[in-house]
Amino acid sequence: MTPVRRIEVRTPDRQAALDLLRGVYRGSDLAMPDGSFPGELSVVGDERFSLVSLDIRAPGRAAMDAQTAFVVGEAALPVRVASGRRELDTAQPYLHPFAPAEAWWEERLLVTATQLEERPVRELIEQHYGRGDLPVRFEATAPRSPDRARLWSAAASHARAVAAVHEVFANELVRDTVFRSLTAALVSAFPSDLLGLPAARDGATATPAAVRRAIAYMEENVAEPISVADIAAAARLSARGLQEAFRRVVGDTPTRYLRRMRLEAARADLQRRERTDGATVAQIAHRWGFTHVPRFATYYRETFGESPRDTLDT
Repeated sequence: MTPVRRIEVRTPDRQAALDLLRGVYRGSDLAMPDGSFPGELSVVGDERFSLVSLDIRAPGRAAMDAQTAFVVGEAALPVRVASGRRELDTAQPYLHPFAPAEAWWEERLLVTATQLEERPVRELIEQHYGRGDLPVRFEATAPRSPDRARLWSAAASHARAVAAVHEVFANELVRDTVFRSLTAALVSAFPSDLLGLPAARDGATATPAAVRRAIAYMEENVAEPISVADIAAAARLSARGLQEAFRRVVGDTPTRYLRRMRLEAARADLQRRERTDGATVAQIAHRWGFTHVPRFATYYRETFGESPRDTLDT
C-alpha cells in the first residue's frame, strides 16, 4: 500500500521551512527581509503526487533548480515567476518548465502547487496509448484555453477537497482515482506532443475470450486501485486495444464497465447497512473509490433508478 505523506509547518524557523520546501521543489532557496519564515507550508500526497500550499506573509524572492516533476502552480495573489528570459503568466494555472526558475512577490506569497511525479505520469500515459517510451513533452507553460485552465483548477480543487478528509484520502483506491484525474487534467489542459497521437488498434481483432479475461480480472480486483493498463495486461491487449475490444464486443468502455461493478458493490453495501457497520452514503461511496459524492449519486440514480439515500432507507 502506498503510504500517505502529510506535513504541515508553522514556524518562524527559515531553515526548517526550507528543508521541507526542498523536499518538494528541488534546489529551493528563499530570500526574506529578516531571514525568518513568517508563514505556513503544507504538503499532502503520496509517492505519485503532492498537493502543496504555501503562505508567506512578507515580501521576498524564491529560487528553484530545474524540476524533475510536473508542477502546476496557482497564485491567489500577484507573483512574478520567470525561467531565464521567459516570464510565466501567473494570472492562470502555470506549468513550471523543466528548467531553473525564480519568483518575486511584493507583500505576500499565497500559492498552491500540484506536483505530479514524472515516472508514474509517463507510465500512465504510455499505458493509455499502449506504447512504451513515449516522449511526453509539454510545449508551453500556459493552458491551451480559458476553458482548459478552468478544467485544471477544478481538478486540483477537487483533489485538495478529497485530501482534506483524512479518512477518505487514506483509501488507496481514492488516491489512485485522484492521481488519474490530475494526470488526465494535466494532459488535457496544457499543450503537449500527445495531441494527435495515433492509437494502437489491436482491439480490432480481439476475441470475446480476451474481453472475458478482462471482465474476470475486474471482478477479482474490483476493490483494488486497478488501471485500464492492468486490465489490458490481463486481457493480453494494449490499453487502446482493450478500449476498442470492449466497444466492439460489449458496447461499452472498460472504465464504465468497472464503474458499474463498483456501483453494484456500493448498492450491496447500502442494502445491508443495518446489518453491518452503519456506514453513511458518503463513506460507502469513498469505500468504492468514488471521491465526488454528488457525482456518485448521479451515476447511482442513472444506473438503478433511485438515489443512494432511497436504497439506504429501504
